[in-house]
Amino acid sequence: MYGLEDLLNDVVTIKLVSGVELIGKMIAYVKKDKFVTLQTPQTVIIADEDLAVIPFCYTGQIDQVTFSLDNVLAIVKSTEKSTQDYLELLKSTEEVDK
Repeated sequence: MYGLEDLLNDVVTIKLVSGVELIGKMIAYVKKDKFVTLQTPQTVIIADEDLAVIPFCYTGQIDQVTFSLDNVLAIVKSTEKSTQDYLELLKSTEEVDK
């Protein structure tokens, strides 16, 4: 994939080849090994007529999750609204965990 270095430390949207859409902060990209790592990825779902997010994984630690680019269709910078919503969710989650 082209230009992923420019997305480091940005909130990104990833579309997997399965059709699943994720949002998370991209904290690592290893070009040689074709991996990206997201901080606290969330799965994007449609709930009624709105978009919502749910944890990427329910029973595992998701502070940092590494994905093989072999399973990724596209990675784009998330929209401003989605980025704000994601960061607010992280902030509220951190406050609950304290």
